[in-house]
Amino acid sequence: MGFPEYLHILPAVPQVRRPSVRAVPALTGALRGLVTNASLIAGVAGAGADRQTIALVGIAGLAAGAFTLSAGGYFGQAKSRITAPGALAPFVVGALIPLWPYLVGLPVLALALVPAGVIAVVGGAVVAKLSARPMLAGCLRQFAAVFFAAGMAFTFGHLIS
Repeated sequence: MGFPEYLHILPAVPQVRRPSVRAVPALTGALRGLVTNASLIAGVAGAGADRQTIALVGIAGLAAGAFTLSAGGYFGQAKSRITAPGALAPFVVGALIPLWPYLVGLPVLALALVPAGVIAVVGGAVVAKLSARPMLAGCLRQFAAVFFAAGMAFTFGHLIS
């Protein structure tokens, strides 16, 4: 017995892509590390701190964020215990992106923020794609998050110095 003839007139049901269980928390962790450390570095740079101070503050921010994720995963609810370990290493990678120029002796804020912006756009696109959301909106959202937070931090740092 074959398919009934009328089935060909039924509308096709679109396939809904489900985000990868591991990819979205990892990307989110990387983007959190990126935004957090880019903002922290921009704020301290805005205050006029030297390279060593900015590097120290960036390392401290990276460590604090990593410990916070670990503690949240350990003490958190069941869902946090599942996602926190998958986000820890990516958070560290994301936090290193704006920090690298200061670690290698290149104290130029643009060298920290330009790669952060590019990676934020790419990361936003990938998260949007995996979440079945518009990619342009994801790109713009992440780009705005990095540069709004970094801009505000830089301004505050400059004002209080």
